[in-house]
Amino acid sequence: MIYLKLVLTTLIWGATFPIGRYAAKAGAPLAVAEWRFALAAAVLMALLARRERLLRPKGAAGRLALALGFSGVFAYNICFFLGLERVPASRAALIVALNPVLVALAAAAVYGQRLSLVRWGGVAVSLFGAALVISRGELNELVSHVGAGELIVFGSSLAWSAYTLLGRNAAEHFSPLASTTWAALAGALMLLPPALWEGRLLATLTLGPAMWLALLHLGLLATVVAFLWYAEGVKAIGPTRTVVFTNLVPVFAVLIGVLLFGEELLWSMVIGGALVSLGVWLTNRPALR
Repeated sequence: MIYLKLVLTTLIWGATFPIGRYAAKAGAPLAVAEWRFALAAAVLMALLARRERLLRPKGAAGRLALALGFSGVFAYNICFFLGLERVPASRAALIVALNPVLVALAAAAVYGQRLSLVRWGGVAVSLFGAALVISRGELNELVSHVGAGELIVFGSSLAWSAYTLLGRNAAEHFSPLASTTWAALAGALMLLPPALWEGRLLATLTLGPAMWLALLHLGLLATVVAFLWYAEGVKAIGPTRTVVFTNLVPVFAVLIGVLLFGEELLWSMVIGGALVSLGVWLTNRPALR
């Protein structure tokens, strides 16, 4: 069951890209992000109150919760939804697949973790694969294919890297459920002013059942259910074996985007996505004794 839950988790997260693109284009990107985390924060707080104690973090723990909310919810989702408004979901998913490589590089820079020659090779392979995806196979015209959408999506990867590094310190103050709850709440409060400024917060809810289903997927399945299943995987089989499953996320995102939303599948996306996955595995594989 744990392996089934992990596969379903990556399927849910993969579907987030095409569904998020639909919601961002049909509604308003910031409004969608706000409703997603307002819903998730409400459900997570109810779970936290039932399973642990609903105590507001103070001092260093409070500042850490704000930093988690800013990086992993506010900055990530502004870049995520604004990027999906401009870039097909399949391309965005393959760019975001660089997250583990960026985290490894950031950990080496911030915490002094040395990367072996093989892991540096993994970084190079992943970057080359991402370049293939972004350039649509025309590497000699790479710069001309990098538009605002690609840069914004890459910004979400940088924000997630910061969130992941902050998560190392969060374990000293919170349980996984508590850290996610307070990050979601802080991020939802931060997203509220720009969503109000955007002017379509309530109008987004009037777009009918398709938008409501999209928000339920983003808020409940992708943010609450998938997180809990992923945490169960980490507890049952360990973080190293669990994180390997995340390589399925861009695969599912591309398949769903092509099969259900009619997005174009290019040879450069197939080869580039395979190279990104190979590079991620090389960068994060356990060191051999």
